[in-house]
Amino acid sequence: MVPARGISRASSLLAALCALVGALAPAPEALATETDQYYALNKDIPESLNALNRRMRRDIAIAMAGIRANDPNATCREAAESVFVRLRLLGWQKIEVWAEHHPDVHMLPSAEEIEATDFWRTRSIYRHAPWWDTAMGSWQPFTTRTPTLRAAGVNFGADKLSHFVKLGWQYYTRYHEAREDGETEREALERVVRWGVGTEKGSLGLGTGGVFSFGDLEANFQGFMAYRRMCEGPAPYLVRGPHGWRANPEHPFDWAEVISPLWDESFNTSTFTDRRWSEVRRALRSDYCGLLEDERAEAARTSYRDRMDALEPSFSQTLLAALAAAGEVPDQSTTTLSAACAAPSTGVSP
Repeated sequence: MVPARGISRASSLLAALCALVGALAPAPEALATETDQYYALNKDIPESLNALNRRMRRDIAIAMAGIRANDPNATCREAAESVFVRLRLLGWQKIEVWAEHHPDVHMLPSAEEIEATDFWRTRSIYRHAPWWDTAMGSWQPFTTRTPTLRAAGVNFGADKLSHFVKLGWQYYTRYHEAREDGETEREALERVVRWGVGTEKGSLGLGTGGVFSFGDLEANFQGFMAYRRMCEGPAPYLVRGPHGWRANPEHPFDWAEVISPLWDESFNTSTFTDRRWSEVRRALRSDYCGLLEDERAEAARTSYRDRMDALEPSFSQTLLAALAAAGEVPDQSTTTLSAACAAPSTGVSP
């Protein structure tokens, strides 16, 4: 039998250990997720746009049925919030979890390939992380990895769906707070984008996985704009009918309106801490320098560039370019595939 005093000491030690882990770990809704689009760059992935649209439209319809039943006098912003509540989940958002497991959403690598090859530890661009690395090594309490899907002609990590839903909503609420504080439209937009930059420098990026994702930031912003379009503009996603809010039958939500080539991290490249870049650069040089001359990969890059040339840059994209010129965010040019395959360099610091 263990003496009571021994039990007390053991309990105190366990409590202290739990407190330490809790202090070090990010909040459940702030888990960093990394992805690898280079593996998919010259491979075929079937389109999943229709499946994503069916799921999102169903969730919006269910959210509107709930708001009509529970709060028929709700404002449009409250109706938009009910969509977010329908989609949210701790850590990851429901639509990301659903996408990674639904047979109509095609992922690369597939779940079977990931298991059969131990993909993330043997074949991904993050495979050279040491085993003790808590972000990319064998033990990962603070991060996870996600495969690539294709929708609206763009390859992107399933994590972008969570960024769109969760961080987009956080941009939305912070934007309205800023406007209510008397800030101008531009000031409010700059506030939310800078807040997003802070997440990539901290618990969702450099501070956990050693990765600063410009793709995440664009997904955040497009999520924010989608929440605005729930209620704003000439053809909002939500309209008020005789019995309350409902999805606009003349303008249903369409992922094709929000997905951008900037979600593809092989095109809109991430930046890294020095150590992480040394690991990623080693994998890129080993596996992917040939993609610089690959016809299919070049066709994909050209398609992306043509699409971006035809679009007006988002506010986030424009502000990030200005912040990069001012040295407030990392320089992407040092961590491209071309840079990795060129003469050795020392990488980029956070």
